[in-house]
Amino acid sequence: MNRRSALVYVAGPITPIGVGDSSDAARLMAQNVARGIEVGRQVLEAGFSPVIPHLAFYLYLSAPLDYGTAYIEWDNALLRRCDVMLKYASSAGADLEEVLARGWWSPVVSSVEQLEAWYQVDVEGCR
Repeated sequence: MNRRSALVYVAGPITPIGVGDSSDAARLMAQNVARGIEVGRQVLEAGFSPVIPHLAFYLYLSAPLDYGTAYIEWDNALLRRCDVMLKYASSAGADLEEVLARGWWSPVVSSVEQLEAWYQVDVEGCR
């Protein structure tokens, strides 16, 4: 597999938990989404193909669905198809996704540097 064909699931916080003020929650969610997109951009610049579930935020704005079912099932279907997970920060959702990924024997890394090391050892090393 070449780098670009490696699908990298970008995992990190999206929905803020325990924020009482709705304007604070919206601001924090926007920051979380921006950070996920930024990590996805770094993955792309490193030559891999990022899967960025944070982009679902924009779909949710135009077509709200029950987050507890539709989006989680969608994320899990995407995660299952990825070659590796890059979990850049912990959250309830990202922690659950990590458990699922490890259960499916998918590697989990926490930085683009670790992603590159995974590729060199686990992919290029097996050629």
